[in-house]
Amino acid sequence: MRQSLTESMKQIDKQPGILLSGFAADPKVKLYKVGIEYDPGQISNEQLKQIVTDYLSHAASNLSPPNNWEEMLKPYQLRIEKLGDAQKTPVIAEKGIGSTEIKWFFE
Repeated sequence: MRQSLTESMKQIDKQPGILLSGFAADPKVKLYKVGIEYDPGQISNEQLKQIVTDYLSHAASNLSPPNNWEEMLKPYQLRIEKLGDAQKTPVIAEKGIGSTEIKWFFE
């Protein structure tokens, strides 16, 4: 699963307004982190949510057998972090272990 998430980062990078993205994992605490630097002048909060959802769906569809991202990530923590100028709110979204819902923390 981690490999599928890493390989699917290209999906995010292709989106207009995305400047940089990255993926990190800490298997000891079952944490996956996705970092995204984006231009808020080109991407709304709703568009960013859609980009992340599309990325997770793409990663899940590349598994064998294909899966949905909610079930794929249920046993893991997921943290979406803002890269670049992120002193105020570096974490923009989180999903806890056992949950299938991503909570967004936009200003």
